[in-house]
Amino acid sequence: MKDFSMSDPATTAAAGAAAASGAVAAGTFMKAGVALGVGVLGAAAMAAVDKPASRKELFQQAAVAGVSTVIFGPTAVRIADHYADFVDLSTLSGIEVLEWSIPILFLVGALSWGAVGALVTFRRLIRERAGHKAFDAITKD
Repeated sequence: MKDFSMSDPATTAAAGAAAASGAVAAGTFMKAGVALGVGVLGAAAMAAVDKPASRKELFQQAAVAGVSTVIFGPTAVRIADHYADFVDLSTLSGIEVLEWSIPILFLVGALSWGAVGALVTFRRLIRERAGHKAFDAITKD
C-alpha cells in the first residue's frame, strides 16, 4: 500500500503550475476588465458631451470604446511609459501602475468613441451622397 503522507514531487509541481497558470489567467482577465471598464467610462464622458441619437448607438459606441481600450490601451500605456522618463512601469507597484495607466486608458476610450463616431458619420455621408448621385443619374433624361 502506498504511503500518502508525503506529497509526490510531480503532483506538487503540477499543482503549482496549474495554480500559477490560473493566477496568470485571473490577472489577465482583471487587466482586461479594468481596461474595458475605464474605456467605457471614457465613452460615457464623451456621451455626456455629445449625446448619441439612440440607445443602440450609445451601446455600440460604448462597446467599441471598451474593446478598443482593451486592444490598444496597453500599447498606449507602454508608449506613454517610453516617452515619460520620470516613470518606469517595471519598478512600480500594482496600484501605482493603475494610477499611471487609468487616465491613459480613459483617454483611449474617449478618443475611440470620437474616432468611431467620425467614421460612422463619414460613412453615412458617403452613402447619402452616392445615393443622391445614383438617383440623379437614373432620373436624368
